[in-house]
Amino acid sequence: MTKEHADLKFEKIGPYLIHEKLGSGGMGTVYLGKHEETGRIAAIKVLPPTLAQEEGFVERFNREIDSLKRLKNPHIVEFYDNGEDHGTYYYSMEYVPGETLTHILRRTKRIPWEDTIDYGIQVCSALKSAHDAGIIHRDLKPSNLMLTPDNQIKLTDFGVAQLFASQRLTVTGGIVGTAEYMSPEQAQGQRASRKSDLYSFGAVLYVLLTGRVPFSGNTTVEVLHKHRYSRFDPPRLIVPEIPHWYDELICQLLEKNPDKRPPDAFVVGRMLDQIRRKVEISSGETTADIRPDSASAATRADNVDDGPGPATLMKQLVRSELDQQQQGSTLENIFNNTWVLVGLLILLILGGIWWNQTKALNPEQLFTKGEELMESEDFDDWKLAKLEYFDPLLERDSATWKPKIQVHLDKIQAMQSLRVPTRRPLSDESEPRRLLNLARDLYARRDFVRAEEVLKDLQMLLKVSPDESKRTGDEVEKLEKRWEEENKIRARNADWLDRTLKGAEDALQ
Repeated sequence: MTKEHADLKFEKIGPYLIHEKLGSGGMGTVYLGKHEETGRIAAIKVLPPTLAQEEGFVERFNREIDSLKRLKNPHIVEFYDNGEDHGTYYYSMEYVPGETLTHILRRTKRIPWEDTIDYGIQVCSALKSAHDAGIIHRDLKPSNLMLTPDNQIKLTDFGVAQLFASQRLTVTGGIVGTAEYMSPEQAQGQRASRKSDLYSFGAVLYVLLTGRVPFSGNTTVEVLHKHRYSRFDPPRLIVPEIPHWYDELICQLLEKNPDKRPPDAFVVGRMLDQIRRKVEISSGETTADIRPDSASAATRADNVDDGPGPATLMKQLVRSELDQQQQGSTLENIFNNTWVLVGLLILLILGGIWWNQTKALNPEQLFTKGEELMESEDFDDWKLAKLEYFDPLLERDSATWKPKIQVHLDKIQAMQSLRVPTRRPLSDESEPRRLLNLARDLYARRDFVRAEEVLKDLQMLLKVSPDESKRTGDEVEKLEKRWEEENKIRARNADWLDRTLKGAEDALQ
């Protein structure tokens, strides 16, 4: 008998003949078995004996498993049955060959962003099915995501975290889940919701892309506190090649306030698919370049009924617009007048021209602005040129502008290589320096609201860190000056819009 078989505690559990032990953890042991009547191969999870002694566990166990057995989705591990064998409680589920994303990360450190979008779309399909059935996962993490040899994602232990709530409450003081991927509301002991799963999903995407979790600490309490109050480094600050649309989505998923996260998993899946298409268009590819046998293509085919198609969506939008027009206000009815609309159109065209002149830059202007920053001796200006001007140029028309920009990109890359040996790793930087870099990145991406919040935090921190204040003060002042100029432009634009709308309303009275 091999050592693997010698470690087995069971030869048979319920109707299953046990072949081998697959793994074990605090919540039980998993075996590979075969149903003695049907011959079906399954993974059987045997629960710790102490659980059955807890009040109400058996009823909760049967109720939760019955609801999970109704879940049918190609990206959720299927639950088969459950039972009790001589005081031992177990449940069986689909056996999935492959490895978890945790194992893949240990081997590769990071996963290419293109692959994570494919995986993410499949996870969204699984989350949508479960959420529609009223089931919340509560413990979404890479170790619960299996990748099959044909690149299919399978979400495991779906909803099972709640089964162990009683036992885990005694350990964590009211919290069910894994600290590194837990939403702020769960960290506070509040009830988990669909939006909580979306936060955890954002943390999963973050670690797949960057190789590190959004928040880490020496203790669980420290990690939970950071989820509630701290700021994370945007993924693109760590891995610059991530598309800015993808970076923005992950930041939205990781919002502290659940109301600021996307509405549901279906919307997130569509957003991921749109990001891929935007990148394809900006790089000159077409939809014909999409591989029909890819995992994401299979997901879209499998989930044809998961949501309305383009035609249905358009019909719903038109119907909504018609309903709003029929119930419109007096001002809206006046707008239906042809001459009024013509006048407003002229105003909007003239205003749009002015707006674009002051706000939007054409490709040549982007290139000129970037070159001006590259003439600076400050390497931070070079990075700003890449993020704010060169990257948008490449996204618009890579074929035309890459040959002209490449010399600057090579220069930035060369300087970055020279700076790496002397620069401390990002995780070892002081907190003021980290916040300064974060504010710069948010400013470059025109996320002024979040950038201003980070800058305020930085100013407060510098008041109690005099050593850092001297080193960082000049750079903060420089950033604030740029900010002030940008705010003046934004204020002028807002004033113009207010005056235009007020003038239109006055003219119609």
